[in-house]
Amino acid sequence: MKKDLIEHINAAFSGIWIQTHQADEAEAEIRQAAKEQNWELAVWDMANGIRSGTGGKGAAAGDPLGGLKHLEGMAGQTCVLVVHNLHRFLGNAELVQVIQNALVNGKADRRFLVV
Repeated sequence: MKKDLIEHINAAFSGIWIQTHQADEAEAEIRQAAKEQNWELAVWDMANGIRSGTGGKGAAAGDPLGGLKHLEGMAGQTCVLVVHNLHRFLGNAELVQVIQNALVNGKADRRFLVV
């Protein structure tokens, strides 16, 4: 998976959907790729909110919109936001619009959303 992720990000695919039953292992591979490629990485989930680096609870716990808007403020050359279980919230029109905007802008800004 890591090799494919690096290829997709190098090709500027601003939205990447990973389906797995082992989210912790997928996240570990993404973290390793981010470290190797010198990407700025943040992870969002419903319970913990935004986590940067290696962990800790952060902003936007319980708020998928806040989690996605965090991507706009990331400042690295290549920024990756991993969002766990986002599919559960895709009935929200505002959230879908924020995702669409992030994907369009991400191509130019090198900001990537990994669900």
